[in-house]
Amino acid sequence: MPEEVSKNNKVTHSLIEDCGQQFYGAIGIWGGLVANSVIDHNEIRTLPYSGISVGWLWSPDPTPCRENTINANHIHHIMNILSDGGGIYSLGLQSGSRITGNLIHDVTVNVGRSESNGMFLDQGSSELLIANNIVYNIARSPLRFNKAYFPNVVRNNVLVCGEDIPPIRYNSTKEEDIEKVDNIILNQSSEPDLEKLAEIIKKRKADIGPGRDFAGEPDQIEKGGLGYLVLNEDNSHFFATRSAHEMTEEGLRELVDHYVSQTQVKQLMFSPNSMCTSYASEVWDPIWHDYIDPDEIKKADTNEWDGGKWQSNTLLLHKRGIDPYAVWIDYSRELGISPWLSMRMNDIHAVDDPDSYMHSNFWKGNPHLRRVPDHFDQYSDRAFDYGQKEVRDYHMALIRELFERYNFDGLELDWMRFGYHFRPGHEEEGIPLLTEFMTEVRRLADHYAEERGHPIRIGARVPSRPWTAKGLGMDAVTWAKKGLVDMLVVTPFWASIETDMPIEKWKEALGDSPVVLAAGLELLVRPYPQATHFHNSAETVLGAAVSLLHRGADLIYLFNYMDSKTKVNSPENFYRILRNAGALETATTHPRRHVVTYSDTWAPGEPEAYALPARCHKDTTALFDIHIGTRPEAGEIRVFIGLSEEGNQDIKPLEVRVNDKICAVSESVPPAPINPVVGTMAGYDIPLSVAKEGYNSVEVTSSSADPGQIVWVEIEVIPGK
Repeated sequence: MPEEVSKNNKVTHSLIEDCGQQFYGAIGIWGGLVANSVIDHNEIRTLPYSGISVGWLWSPDPTPCRENTINANHIHHIMNILSDGGGIYSLGLQSGSRITGNLIHDVTVNVGRSESNGMFLDQGSSELLIANNIVYNIARSPLRFNKAYFPNVVRNNVLVCGEDIPPIRYNSTKEEDIEKVDNIILNQSSEPDLEKLAEIIKKRKADIGPGRDFAGEPDQIEKGGLGYLVLNEDNSHFFATRSAHEMTEEGLRELVDHYVSQTQVKQLMFSPNSMCTSYASEVWDPIWHDYIDPDEIKKADTNEWDGGKWQSNTLLLHKRGIDPYAVWIDYSRELGISPWLSMRMNDIHAVDDPDSYMHSNFWKGNPHLRRVPDHFDQYSDRAFDYGQKEVRDYHMALIRELFERYNFDGLELDWMRFGYHFRPGHEEEGIPLLTEFMTEVRRLADHYAEERGHPIRIGARVPSRPWTAKGLGMDAVTWAKKGLVDMLVVTPFWASIETDMPIEKWKEALGDSPVVLAAGLELLVRPYPQATHFHNSAETVLGAAVSLLHRGADLIYLFNYMDSKTKVNSPENFYRILRNAGALETATTHPRRHVVTYSDTWAPGEPEAYALPARCHKDTTALFDIHIGTRPEAGEIRVFIGLSEEGNQDIKPLEVRVNDKICAVSESVPPAPINPVVGTMAGYDIPLSVAKEGYNSVEVTSSSADPGQIVWVEIEVIPGK
């Protein structure tokens, strides 16, 4: 009976090998009539028969088998004794099921009347998405369909086959019933094709993670993370940067394609709100609630053109009956990308303008619910005070609506937009209130997970240091230990990427909690609070990613890294980040820059500390500890010191030591771009034998009595071959 079906099973991050020593028909992972089950990030090898098998009944008739996910598994050296199987085998109707991101290779020919394949989609197989898989070194066809039926979609796969062997074999199957889109077909006898395959496989091995490397050793998560990126698409970017004719389902899907096509992005966070929602909420004001048409905006002589597009485009989608978040969630899942929503918990953009279109009527009409209701010295004064039940209930109402309305994989509560949630001096009183709030969110997630038949994860974005988070009322460590969250994103607020976040301290505090720890990267790179706003380059992002992954972060999370307006300085840089920053294996193969920056978020009473600017003259030594992650075995490493235009700019009197060794002045050109606060800059070569894995100590002294001001310090790593 369908109600008795085995469902919500999970087999993840496991090594399965050498099965079937006596009974050759044994399969690595077998699921018969199962539903909403996940087989994810496993390595399956050296088997006599198939690696993974899902489904039962040799027909396309409806069964309870549906909405299963076989994702990011590494399956190899299987079918060593029997035949008529494959790395992945399916049977019967598979409504809503997905086979995505798997790496399958080394499938041989053995005794029996039928061939074996990378994937064998057997009798009745239908309604499957087969996407983003790599299948190579298969003795026969990489894919085979036998008596399969419409619809099946084969998209964005890499299929490698020999001479005169078809990439897809159709046994008693109409080829037109199989929809094939953007697959790459390579010839395993072609040297150029093999070189291309090697590059693709190298990237996929970095992408697949986590848990075990490809020799089966459990060290990938400890040194190098889960191997993919999380990207946050904010609540306004798409609507404010696209034209009206792009407000279609196709236009919405193109945004997802833009982020995930041939990149390491495997999880997308879609933000549905600031003070207002970007969809037609029934419990909060939508962003278009007081919309003025463009002609009126012109008459008002405002400069909020993007804001006008944000309002008009979201309203246009609503009038067309299109919910952008439903489209994004469904399409992401179709591509094998995990769709989440990221709710901003206390957004205070534009609160210096009480009449801004961005503000909700609830905020405007209830000044007594703000952190500091009687005066305005800084933005955070006008944030909501979560110490008041009315505020908590108001935000919980939107959370309930998001659960009811959308079928996402996870919900992130973004406590860093913005990071101050209680009246000044009442943060400690707020700790149990937010923990109780998170407990209710966890209860809702579990309820809807049971109702929908798949896990629903909860995430939280919090300040970069555990003690700072708790000092602001966010006891993230307790949330993790109580199982209230599945993912924590530790991050600065906005002012600069924070390159020296204490990941080790988080790991120590979290203990054996299974929570995923992500390191959040912001778009700007600044050495100290008064420095000019300046965007990261690919090299500075890769430097931060290498260091944070090496220190134990499970994931890199990109915030404000979008494809227009809020973006890095060039499309080339953007895609170098998306294709390499998620894994040590890829990030360490590119030039990177490890820049001294600062933290922009502090709890009340917490002493603020900044490494820069630093005075440098005859009687002082400026000290910097810079974490570079892994030390390259070959290549070049240099430290660069930038002096301010204010004060002595003469670099000749400077002496630089790294790890107690004097470094010679470098003839290399300083890296670019550099923040405009720098007046002059000098580089110093660091011998490979001197550089250390992890932290490197940099000492700067000067023989001049005329003081200079150091405003920029970085270590550049250019890996060799």
